[in-house]
Amino acid sequence: MAKQTLVWTCLPNGLTEDGRGLRVSVLLSPRLDAQGDPQELSSFPEWIDWPSTLRAATFVFHADGTPVAKSSVSDATGLTRHDPRLGTPDSEVWRALFRRDLYVEAHQLNTDLLDSEVVSYSATDVHDLVQDLYVDLARRSASALPRIGPDLLDNPAWSELIDAVGQVDRWGNKNQKDDVLPVVRDGATQIERRFAGLRTVAGSSRAGTGRGNRAERIRHLARF
Repeated sequence: MAKQTLVWTCLPNGLTEDGRGLRVSVLLSPRLDAQGDPQELSSFPEWIDWPSTLRAATFVFHADGTPVAKSSVSDATGLTRHDPRLGTPDSEVWRALFRRDLYVEAHQLNTDLLDSEVVSYSATDVHDLVQDLYVDLARRSASALPRIGPDLLDNPAWSELIDAVGQVDRWGNKNQKDDVLPVVRDGATQIERRFAGLRTVAGSSRAGTGRGNRAERIRHLARF
């Protein structure tokens, strides 16, 4: 018997026109497996005319496990209405593109990805850094334009940022000093040496630790 799993992902899509609500786009990733049935679209009735399936469906949105909104593509009014400006589901177009006898290859988990290590940066710490610097700058300069000397170069918070960026720039150089970032000698180029030390940097700093901590802030900037 055919089996299907639907993975729904909400993506931020700005604010409502009055600025009081959140808009989302929804990405659907279907995983279809015909199993003992024919490997074609007809084994999945909902997908023969997917626009019709959507029109009959109601979507409930959850936040932290709690239902917060309910919507459908046929809802054209109200706070949770569907926005048709980018188009609406069209059964005629769907059936022209996806025939009943369309071959469906079973979804298979890519096990090679399970051992992959994703090295990223902490958006929280980058956000905190930018917010703290610009809130401080706006508070001190008020309605006047900030001055490069007194407001930036001579300010402890901004001079610390300049020092941190300088350490990131030196990272991977053959003449790198014993800064906060790890000194790596293996690798023919600066890029190769940086990537060699990136795993160490990523594993030594956790999200939300950069505010008020110079060393952690430098590590987060290096990952960024």
